[in-house]
Amino acid sequence: MNYQVPKSPYYVLLGNGEYPEESYCHRIIEDAEFIICSDGGANFAQRIGIIPHLIIGDLDSISSAARNHFTNLNVPILSLESQKENDLEKALNYVMENHTCNHIVLLGFLGLRDDHSFATMQIAERLSDPVSIRTYSKSAEYLILPPGNHSLVFPINHTVSIFALPNANNLITSGLKWNLAHEDLFPGSHGVSNVVTNDTVRISFDTGKLMLISPLQS
Repeated sequence: MNYQVPKSPYYVLLGNGEYPEESYCHRIIEDAEFIICSDGGANFAQRIGIIPHLIIGDLDSISSAARNHFTNLNVPILSLESQKENDLEKALNYVMENHTCNHIVLLGFLGLRDDHSFATMQIAERLSDPVSIRTYSKSAEYLILPPGNHSLVFPINHTVSIFALPNANNLITSGLKWNLAHEDLFPGSHGVSNVVTNDTVRISFDTGKLMLISPLQS
């Protein structure tokens, strides 16, 4: 499966949704500087043999088996019962308030429920400046970029779609079949299904945010 390497160091947050193939998840998680399970994400961590640095949330989704397992391993479990934020927000806010981290990977926060998936993308967009946040579904990677200069590694001929959130100004790209030169990108289909022509894709823009969607390839 195609593997896009996040910039190191990065943190990984595990949720209670759908995941890519386990081997793919292991490759991402094993290089993480810090691993946080968001409530029921601890069930997945236990199943694949991952020991997180922290479990956080209202703890209504973690199984008794997972909770006992990680308690015995002395993994800190932080109970936050506020219903004003979901467990992903609690985990992200904890990271931003207590750690210095510029790159965050979300695994297991998409799928199962469409409303939860939509909330995940809204939360990622809101909290993605100056942090870059990658979110993985079973079949794709979603990368939200804040303004600035970005260098991304992709396989040649890989498909990448670029969307503005809600706009991106003075956008410059290189390494794509259809590059943009000092253009403003707005919501719509203009950035759908571009093709990588160089193993390094460079993107820069002044204001706004971008979301890149690229399929995970077998």
